[in-house]
Amino acid sequence: MDQGRLATHISLLFSAPLFALYLFIIILLYEMNVRDTFFSLITFLLGFIFLSVLPSAPVIIAAKRGETDIFVYRREKRFKFFLTAIISYVIGALVFIEMGIRELFLFLACYATVTSAIMLSTFITKTSVHTAGYCWISNIHGYFIWAKIFIALPDTYSCFMG
Repeated sequence: MDQGRLATHISLLFSAPLFALYLFIIILLYEMNVRDTFFSLITFLLGFIFLSVLPSAPVIIAAKRGETDIFVYRREKRFKFFLTAIISYVIGALVFIEMGIRELFLFLACYATVTSAIMLSTFITKTSVHTAGYCWISNIHGYFIWAKIFIALPDTYSCFMG
């Protein structure tokens, strides 16, 4: 496999909708262990729809029609796709808060906020969606480490190792 194809596969594998799904699954496995199986399945399906299907569908359809490429490289074409993703994240966040799942509400609200910032920056420059997605996760992890240290909770070593 040549480097271009490998880079494309890596970019697809770590695209925002799939990366969100990976993180969502981790949150579900960690947070949903006390809930029943049916509730967990419904929660997963809703997360899959709001984090991956709805944000990706317009891009995939436009790419199939030849209106854009799958990564939407042209900055002027990105706005409508960001807007669709933001709407999906906000609706998903509202669904999860209505279901009483605060962690997933916050997760989707964070995605809506970061995507809004990237959309606004698109008017000025072409921001890398991949990089922005990883950076906000890094920031959250940084705050977690800070909280572990300054609240003096035990086992800060494992926090740094993570």
